[in-house]
Amino acid sequence: MNIRCVVCNPIDPLVMCSCSRPSAKREVKGVNYVCLTLVVFVFIASCSWVASRVEAAAIDERVVPVVVTADRDAQASAAPTVIPVPVPVEPVPVEPVPSRLLETVRHATIADGYEYVPVGCVKLRPLILSAGLPEWMSLVAWRESRCKSGALRDDVSTGDLSYGYFQINTLGYLWGEIQERCRVSQREELLDPATNVRCAGALYRTYGYKPWDSGLYFE
Repeated sequence: MNIRCVVCNPIDPLVMCSCSRPSAKREVKGVNYVCLTLVVFVFIASCSWVASRVEAAAIDERVVPVVVTADRDAQASAAPTVIPVPVPVEPVPVEPVPSRLLETVRHATIADGYEYVPVGCVKLRPLILSAGLPEWMSLVAWRESRCKSGALRDDVSTGDLSYGYFQINTLGYLWGEIQERCRVSQREELLDPATNVRCAGALYRTYGYKPWDSGLYFE
């Protein structure tokens, strides 16, 4: 209990006139001041804590993308390089030279050192062999186009809309078969030397010599 004493004699301060107790109103005011001070302190401390967390979160957001990018770059550099392996061409059973073909090209001049490669078709021989075709298919290319890659025959009367070395016929229903077997979408693609020979190889593996035999085609 707080008691306040009032000094009555200024000469002798030890003489007290009376003692009084502080009013309850002042005690309450003091308590309120202390509480208010405590509330303000807690509020400031809370604001400081929240501000520090927000700042830390902002820093994390700025840092995280950099870390992720670095990890991705590291994973990409660590990933093994995949080198595509060329798919070997399926070997084609060697057929004897069709007798009709030999009769057709009997006037062709065969290049020196070859049995079935006419003069002018020697440049075509590597493509023919790489497509898995027998060497005597050079005779077919000579008969069909004289081994000219740009050869084009568009004649409905003879049933022809034929392209390139091997005169791949695309007239009517034949075009759908050519698209499927040779994986082409435009007829003009068959004027490309490699595409034309590759297409001939695909047809030969499926039908043999029939696409170039008169009237048989893909039957």
